[in-house]
Amino acid sequence: MVDGIVDALAADERVTKTYDLWNEMRESICRTYSEHLPERLPLSKQKEFKPVRNMVIREALLLVQQEEGIAEEPQREADLRHVQHAAESGDPVAMCDLSDLLMKQRRSSEALYWLEQSARNGDPRGQYVLGTWYLKRGNVQNALRWLTAAADLGSSTAQYRLGMLYLKGEQVEKNLELAVRYLTASAECGNQYAQYTLGSLYRSGDGVSRDEALGREWLSRSAAQGNPYAQHLLDHPDQKWSIAAQSVTRLLYHMSRIFEDNCKTDVMNRGLQIDRKRRHQLRERRLALGHKPDDHEDEEIGLH
Repeated sequence: MVDGIVDALAADERVTKTYDLWNEMRESICRTYSEHLPERLPLSKQKEFKPVRNMVIREALLLVQQEEGIAEEPQREADLRHVQHAAESGDPVAMCDLSDLLMKQRRSSEALYWLEQSARNGDPRGQYVLGTWYLKRGNVQNALRWLTAAADLGSSTAQYRLGMLYLKGEQVEKNLELAVRYLTASAECGNQYAQYTLGSLYRSGDGVSRDEALGREWLSRSAAQGNPYAQHLLDHPDQKWSIAAQSVTRLLYHMSRIFEDNCKTDVMNRGLQIDRKRRHQLRERRLALGHKPDDHEDEEIGLH
């Protein structure tokens, strides 16, 4: 899948020209030392451009985070026995934690049981996770039930997810009023993805009254938390950008930097190789003229 994305990006005229230039420079270097030129591989198969693959993966993770409305968090280490004891004692937060641990052990039925217990006992995180579990399986009624319950308890991620559902209108009937209400609640709780979406809506006037100042305020709040899409919109105020378009633009920008860095490295390596070759030639000439191997008096012979 990653190779396919890289190949699709490589079809872009700008990427093609840059990659061709890099290949030409590489072949020019190789001609100095060999008549056999390396095969021109597709960008996705070129080992020297592994950072491109890593970049695609990072961008995909950003897209997932934007879709889910949850920033990446450090993994919490927990002792299964301790968590299970707390869950069995009636702690709804521990019930959700236990569900996470069991899911990692592929004990799905037990994990779902404790997730349901967590949700029924009022843990907003458990309610959110259970809601998304139902949503991914097409059970929209139960998904809305648990996502709404979590949102009512102040879960900014549930509020964001509901806002996006009503905004897109894909699995539920489109409702811009509800969408803005949930997105605003989430944004006010500090959710950077809701802030970005609200900023985009107000700036474009898509479904809401156009308000440049309010749009800029929400985008600035999101960008201050490190959201690259919000920063991109702030940097390009006269352009309309979908998240997908921004991702491609960011990928192309990063690829240009990778090409540039690789070209610089190749030029430096070529210079070092030529310098070594030149030093060897000078040393041979000094020896031929009768100088000792460690005699450096005539270091500059032949340099002019």
